[in-house]
Amino acid sequence: MKTKEDETSLVLNSISELVVFQDKEHNIKWVNQAAADSVGATRKELIGQKCHRVWHNIDIECEMCPVSIAITTGQPASGEIMDPLGRVFLLSGSPVRDENGDVVGLVEIGNDITVIKQAQQKSQENEIKFREAYNRSNFYKDLFAHDINNIFQNIQSAVDLFALSIKENNVKKSTEMVDIINEQIIRGSNLVSNVRRLSQIEEEEISLEKVELIEILNNARNSLLKVFQTRTVNIKLESDFEKIYVQANYLLFDLVENILINAIKHNLNPDINILINVTREKEGGINYIKFEFLDNGIGIPDEMKQKIFLRATNSDSKTSGLGLGLTLVKKLIEIYKGKIHVEDRVKDDYSKGSKFILYIPEAI
Repeated sequence: MKTKEDETSLVLNSISELVVFQDKEHNIKWVNQAAADSVGATRKELIGQKCHRVWHNIDIECEMCPVSIAITTGQPASGEIMDPLGRVFLLSGSPVRDENGDVVGLVEIGNDITVIKQAQQKSQENEIKFREAYNRSNFYKDLFAHDINNIFQNIQSAVDLFALSIKENNVKKSTEMVDIINEQIIRGSNLVSNVRRLSQIEEEEISLEKVELIEILNNARNSLLKVFQTRTVNIKLESDFEKIYVQANYLLFDLVENILINAIKHNLNPDINILINVTREKEGGINYIKFEFLDNGIGIPDEMKQKIFLRATNSDSKTSGLGLGLTLVKKLIEIYKGKIHVEDRVKDDYSKGSKFILYIPEAI
């Protein structure tokens, strides 16, 4: 006939929770089968061993262990703890007292909540990704709507002036208005392209490769000189190298093109002058290719020098019309593990133009 102790042992060995009885020095006095199975040992093998040695392979008490807290306070305690295998247990420690009320040991009950924690972590990660995607979608929507509205307004104004110039038989004025309309169409096309590029960057893992920089700079320059034929644009390239390679990808052309477009668009001078200077520079043990874009445009006030890369979606006249170009540039530089900042072309006088300075790691 089974005794009460046998029945209690049978019940405790039948549950999935880990049950461990230990003395005040954490010496194991009794464990159920689930506790033994959790470490691949027999129940008998665990008797007399230290709890922290069995489950954590250390010789000192676990930090913030509920069992240790219960021993110290004499009150039940609970908490989560992770073992070296990455399993997470929800532990509760309850003091065991003798007939005099003195604590003689602890009963520790553990629930393996690893699957639950992993599910929670996955849920949190998915929530973060969803929130980022939602915010990104709103960013693109608001920014695109804002910039495309500006483009339509500019086209409408040009159309109205074009109609007036036709009535006045002013051929020169009509030609200027057609040029403005063409420029706005190009601007709209660039806006669509930049949104697509940004979306691609956000959604895909962009790989890097060895890319020849000088060729890309020349191709971007020649391409824009054809586009802006109605304006006097001078783009000069100075480099100590006929060829130089950087760690980037095919999007480097877009990066260069957007900086040049920005320099041309925000320039009110009859002659637009842009100098591209390419050098090599070492910093923090990394060989960088440094390339600077110096222009004689309207410049950027100090308080705006950081904001232009963040591109707020408001109607601030100082940022209006900057589009997604510099946002794309900033994101690409981050992908290339490079750096970018902007300075005044003439120190302490932003109205004389800007100097965009970029660093991209050299590819050997």
